[in-house]
Amino acid sequence: MPIAFGDTPITSVSRGATAIASAALERLGFPGQTASVFSAISPPDAPTNVAITVEEDYAAPSQVTSLAVDSTGDGTIDLSWTAPASEAAITDYRVEYTPSGGSAAEVLVGSAATSYQLTGLTNDTEYSVRVAAISAGGQGDYSAAVTGTPASGPLITVSSYISGTGT
Repeated sequence: MPIAFGDTPITSVSRGATAIASAALERLGFPGQTASVFSAISPPDAPTNVAITVEEDYAAPSQVTSLAVDSTGDGTIDLSWTAPASEAAITDYRVEYTPSGGSAAEVLVGSAATSYQLTGLTNDTEYSVRVAAISAGGQGDYSAAVTGTPASGPLITVSSYISGTGT
C-alpha cells in the first residue's frame, strides 16, 4: 500500500506510525527530528493513501546567561557565557559586538562553544557585547550586554623620576 505525506510519497517505512512520521520528516529535509502522529494507519480495507499530521516542535532557545568579559588584550576581548537552560538544540551562538559610537558587527560561533575570543578590535575603544543562542526554531533573546576595552599592552605608570645630567 503506497503511503504519502501530503503529496510527497514515502518510499521506505519500517515500523508503525512513528516510523512513518520519521520517514516523512527525513524526506522533507528534517533528518533526526521527532514527530507526533495524530492519525495513523486504518484497518486493512482503508483507502490506499494514509494521512498523517506531523506537528513540528521547534522553539527558539531561552536566553544566554552569565555573559562575562574574562580578559582583554591587544585587539582582543575574551568572552564566556552559560548556555541557555532550554530543550531546544543549539545550532550556533550569535556574538554581536559594537564599538563605542560605531556600528554593530556579529560572528556566528559553533553550538558547543561557551566562550569566544573577539579579535581584530581597535585598541582603547570600548565595545558592548551580547550573545544569543540559535536553534532550528530561531534565535533566542540576547543576553544582557557587557563591555570591554582592548588595550595594546600593559600600562606602566611612572610615579616619580630623577632628572640629572647623566654624568
